[in-house]
Amino acid sequence: MRHGRGLAATPTEPPVSSFPSLRAALLSNDEAARVIVFEDIELQVRIGAYESERHAPQRVRVSAELLVVPAAPLGADRLAEVVDYDAIHRDIAALAGAPHVDLQETLAERVAALCLKPRDVAAVEVYVRKVDVYPDCRSVGIRVLRTRRDA
Repeated sequence: MRHGRGLAATPTEPPVSSFPSLRAALLSNDEAARVIVFEDIELQVRIGAYESERHAPQRVRVSAELLVVPAAPLGADRLAEVVDYDAIHRDIAALAGAPHVDLQETLAERVAALCLKPRDVAAVEVYVRKVDVYPDCRSVGIRVLRTRRDA
């Protein structure tokens, strides 16, 4: 357990933040929405801008919230009616085998693009963080928010 700088002893990270403004806009327009949450997908990724980071993969955690605005209400209890979580998870996990990237921002943008592939996903917030960078810090990372119009 790490202690210092007021860090909690628990290894858990706070969840990815919500979409309060997007949710409010949807509710004001009486639109139905769902939020798919992937929390702390752990990957070994070749990432880092410094020479010392180019020799081995680093442990990275990826979280994402996908705001889903379905074209129609859920008609039946069938997988074909919803966004395929498995495909998104598989695409994110495949980034572990991707070529080296320098920046967490680049990785986060790639995750966001993967999450926006299904047509019913209106927006995504991605949180990417390296967890073994600083001894006095649980993680260091970046959040990006993308909407369908950004894609």
